[in-house]
Amino acid sequence: KFCPRPAGPSAPGAPRIGTRCTRRAAQCPMQSGGAAEGPLASAAMTYLAADPYYLAREEIEAALLRVQDMHREWKQLFQRENTARSRRFQSLHAEICGDLRQLDSDVQDISAANRIVVANRDRFQLDNAEIESRKGFESKSRATVKEI
Repeated sequence: KFCPRPAGPSAPGAPRIGTRCTRRAAQCPMQSGGAAEGPLASAAMTYLAADPYYLAREEIEAALLRVQDMHREWKQLFQRENTARSRRFQSLHAEICGDLRQLDSDVQDISAANRIVVANRDRFQLDNAEIESRKGFESKSRATVKEI
C-alpha cells in the first residue's frame, strides 16, 4: 500500500506538494501507523488544510477524465444510433451537460482563488512558478471544457 498523502514541502527527496508520494506507508515520513506524526507532517497537513487548491485540482482532473470518456461514447452513439430513440444517448447527453456546467463552475472557482492569491501575494507564500502552474491548469481546464 502506498502513502495516500501528498509529500511535505521539505521532505528530503519527496515530490512537491500536490503530487502523490510513492513510498510505501511504512517508509513515508508523513505518516506512521496510518496517522501523520512529527513536525514535518504537521507543517504539511497545516499547509494543505489552509490551501484547498490541490483537492479541487484533483477533483477537476478526475471529472474532466470522466466527461472525456463519456464524450467519446456520446460521439460513437451519435454516429451509429438514432439519437432520438436511444435512451443511452439521451441519458449520456444530459449527464455530460450537467457535468460540464459543474466543471465550468469549478474552474471559475479556481480562477477566483487564483485572483485572490495574486492580489494578496504577501498573505499567500507561493512563488511565481506555482502561481503560473495554477493559471496554466485553469487555462487548460477551461479549454478542455470548451472543447467538449
